[in-house]
Amino acid sequence: MQTFIILGDSRSGTSLVGRILHKNGISMGSTFRGGHVINPYGYFEDELLKTFQNHINGFDEDERYLEAYRIVEELKTEKWGMKNPPWLTFQYKYFAPYLDDVKFIVCERIIEDQIRSIQNAINSSLTDKDARQRIERTHAAIEKIIRGEQFIRLQFEDWFKKPDEQMKRLCEFADINYDPAMTNKFIDKNLWRYRG
Repeated sequence: MQTFIILGDSRSGTSLVGRILHKNGISMGSTFRGGHVINPYGYFEDELLKTFQNHINGFDEDERYLEAYRIVEELKTEKWGMKNPPWLTFQYKYFAPYLDDVKFIVCERIIEDQIRSIQNAINSSLTDKDARQRIERTHAAIEKIIRGEQFIRLQFEDWFKKPDEQMKRLCEFADINYDPAMTNKFIDKNLWRYRG
């Protein structure tokens, strides 16, 4: 079995990557939150992960590992993946023992643009300083997870500046058959609203 873990903070392109994988034979789950004005194509993170996120504080350490195991057993297929930014980054240790042949996809964005997008879409009261600290804390945690592992970095801006090249890189990494029509199918330039 092959597992793809999409890591990144909010507003860095994780849902776009999840959508591309899911629509090309890499299952990201079965029950998703639908689209929203800030994310019109959906989130592509299974509701089991959201439920775990919402209840994790009620579990002790052993129960967290058990719940992660239960989720993996329910979601895994021959080629599958998970995402739930940035929560999964900080809870990955509970899932790691149960995953096979893991490949990481790290989604990044110019930090100033990501701050604007998080403030506009998620939390308008979040200060620049707090948003920057949150993103930097997530990046530091990601670096610890991917050290020595198979990974690819996908810069959010490249989906719009050089989409064909970015799509080819993702397809090669995930062993998806690349088709030039994929760029027009998945890339909506209207979603690049916050840029320096």
